[in-house]
Parts: sequence; C-alpha cells; structure tokens
Amino acid sequence: MDASQHVETQQGQNWVSLKNSDTPPPSVNISCDTINTNSSAENLGVLLDHNLSLDHYITDMVKAANFQLYHLSHIRKCLTPKALHIAVHSLISSRVYYCNSLLVGLPKTQTNKLQHVMNCAA
Repeated sequence: MDASQHVETQQGQNWVSLKNSDTPPPSVNISCDTINTNSSAENLGVLLDHNLSLDHYITDMVKAANFQLYHLSHIRKCLTPKALHIAVHSLISSRVYYCNSLLVGLPKTQTNKLQHVMNCAA
C-alpha cells in the first residue's frame, strides 16, 4: 500500500476527505457534511490570500486610510496642529506600520500604494 492509499484509508476510517482540486479553495467533507473554505484568511488583522500576495490586505488598508484622510480634511480647521498630528498618527500611520514586516519583499506596485497614502498623510 502506497502513501496515498494509506491516507485515503485513514480518511475513510475517520470520515474526513479532501476533494482533489487544482485551484484553491478546496472543500472538506466530514461525515455527510461539506465545509467550503475561503480563498483568504485573516490572522491578527492581516488578510492573507492563497498566494500570500497581500493584495486584499493592502487594498483594504489603502481604502481605510483614504477614508480617514478624507474625514480628517473636513475637521482639520477645528484642530490644532499637534492634535491633527496625533490624529493622523493614530488613524493612518499606526495602521500602515502594523505588521509592516510582512510587506518586506513585495513588488513596488504594492508598496507604492502604501507610500502614496503615507505621502498624503504627511
């Protein structure tokens, strides 16, 4: 008995099986129930897709930062420069810096989006 037959036997005995699929996401069968998986997962607020490209995470972060910048621009006149600096840091910079070690080695096209947000926040 080779390894794949052994795994199929173990899965059959435990009522767990994976559907063979070349494209993610696979579905998992447990007894008579099928559990569909997602093509992405969130861990510590970072959205990872099946290629670990962080496209969704960067897109969501840029949207949220632009939203905050838009609203800060409306109340900018009511804030002191120090209060505005604190608001920008707490709402935008801290989000970009959070888990920034994951961004090392990404293509310039992705990091340029975040750089543009930081330039607008400056």
